[in-house]
Amino acid sequence: MTNTPEEDSERLLYKYDEDNFTRYQKSNEAYRFRWNQTIPWFLAGLFGFMTGVLCLREISHDHLPGLSTDLSSARPLIQLEKRQMKGDDDHLFVGTPSLEIDNAWRDLLNGLNVNLDATEIGEFADDTFSWPQDGKFFAGLQVYHSLHCLNRLRQCLYLPYYNRTGVLPESYTMGHADHCISFLRHSIQCHADLTPMLWSEKSLEQDDGTHATSALHLNMDTMHTCRKWEPIHQWASSRQFNYRERDDLVEGGGHMRIFD
Repeated sequence: MTNTPEEDSERLLYKYDEDNFTRYQKSNEAYRFRWNQTIPWFLAGLFGFMTGVLCLREISHDHLPGLSTDLSSARPLIQLEKRQMKGDDDHLFVGTPSLEIDNAWRDLLNGLNVNLDATEIGEFADDTFSWPQDGKFFAGLQVYHSLHCLNRLRQCLYLPYYNRTGVLPESYTMGHADHCISFLRHSIQCHADLTPMLWSEKSLEQDDGTHATSALHLNMDTMHTCRKWEPIHQWASSRQFNYRERDDLVEGGGHMRIFD
């Protein structure tokens, strides 16, 4: 049976549509396959990007110099330096009391108590006292309290002198000294300096009664890695708290006292 031209034309059109649909179906399946393959990589890349952004945000804060417990506004001041310590070369701060020694300690403790604004106190704003008049925050750096305690122990060695000059009141008891000893012990253990202790053998010129010809001596002149003191001291001293400027403290005629 011979097909009419119209039937042949319809058959060709149907075959053309069927071929197009098959090609479309295969193309769509290939597209879905490629997309299904791409989605996991896209999501992994997006996750990696977001993780990187979050890490950079953390790095910008937590990777400042210093430790996370350090005052954030003071952390940029930290500079490390190598310093050779002299075990017996500290005459400016030790010895029989004198005006020069007292002035040296006074200058060293200039930054003991400081007033900080809200940006400087940062995350510790809720943990310290704020002056009602100006909203400044009363604070200090622990290194200064350690120095303050060390100076108090030094003064205890010459208690009659410092009682007489009014630096230490008669009411100052050994309980205060015990506090300072305890505080310094905690501080020293906390920082745990791992610089090695080195010993050297030295000949004995005279018999010390033990018949030894030499002795081992601890070398006090050792090299340490330290935080540079000058930038920290300048920063704290420029924010020094003046008792007499506060009319709410007894030093300024007020009713409050500070116990340190």
